[in-house]
Amino acid sequence: MPLSNVAAVLWREWHAARGRPTRLGRRQVVAIGAPITVVWRATGPQTAALAIPPAVLQAWTARVSDTTMNTGDRLGLVAPDGHLLAGVARAGDATAIRLPASDSGLPWTLVVTRAIRRR
Repeated sequence: MPLSNVAAVLWREWHAARGRPTRLGRRQVVAIGAPITVVWRATGPQTAALAIPPAVLQAWTARVSDTTMNTGDRLGLVAPDGHLLAGVARAGDATAIRLPASDSGLPWTLVVTRAIRRR
């Protein structure tokens, strides 16, 4: 998945904003059918951006779930439009713990899904 497609989208948006991006930002850019997470920070005349492909998000959520959640609970990352980007998040799970992007400052909603425990 060429990140050049993501760069092209961001470049067009940067020019549309007359070279004045918001100081901090986060969003999803769809490139070749895959959602790429982009986060950026502008300091003075310079802007630095990080593009995170889905494979990196999947690896990260798997590692977090496997190494820090030895209970069997699972972490999921949900995009602003509601679709699952990585990990596990069962739709309509009333027992899931959700931390919206607006509260965490991250580009996704974090969802911790409880493991099904048998008695």
